[in-house]
Amino acid sequence: MLQLRVSRGAQEISHCIVQKVPFTIGKSPTADLCLEAAGVWDVHVSLELDQESGKFKASALDEALLLVNGESCRTAFLKSGDLLQLGGCHLSVTLSPAEQRELTIQEFSAWALLFLVTILEIALIAVLR
Repeated sequence: MLQLRVSRGAQEISHCIVQKVPFTIGKSPTADLCLEAAGVWDVHVSLELDQESGKFKASALDEALLLVNGESCRTAFLKSGDLLQLGGCHLSVTLSPAEQRELTIQEFSAWALLFLVTILEIALIAVLR
């Protein structure tokens, strides 16, 4: 899961959890995260999940300027603690591990079914001898 904390200067203005990819950030109301700040383009950055590495990747769109940890780039793989700068906004990136749903009932059912099939196979072998 990817979380973004948006700030202008020292003031945090919003918090966003990325729940779908591609995820767009920009000034346009159609962007997934709409930022009203000087220097932010209509669609400034796209966040995607790289299929090969399994990491999130930020890509500047068109000629938009993207700074990652103070360095200008077109694309960058994101890690927890990275700071993205889009115009007058700063976005701090937090990556948290995926959480698995509680599957106790499903696991117990699968093991019980395997146990039952094993007992039935043993009984069938005994009957057929």
